[in-house]
Amino acid sequence: LKGLRDMEAPFPEGHICLLPIIQDFGRNIKWDARVYVKGAAGVLPVAKEVLISIGCPEAEAEVWVGRTERALTALRQMYPALLPELEARLKELEAAVPKALLEAEPARVSD
Repeated sequence: LKGLRDMEAPFPEGHICLLPIIQDFGRNIKWDARVYVKGAAGVLPVAKEVLISIGCPEAEAEVWVGRTERALTALRQMYPALLPELEARLKELEAAVPKALLEAEPARVSD
């Protein structure tokens, strides 16, 4: 998955941000939606009242909440792991470790 980065929907006083949170060294991606408000520290949840407070028209706020939920659902289904090929290769390597340990000669300690 090349060029993985967050996606934004801007409004006059802030924006909705969909972002990937990489977990377990790329084995999992947790997709999250947050609202960033200009001039405020921290993030807020994607909710109708929050969107209205950052300049989203009231008639469209509920639509944006629904769009965000649908986008998160799609992203979670499409990209549950950062690199499926890398995960498959890691499983191969992990399976080979016990075999390699059995084949290895014990280390000798010299005086």
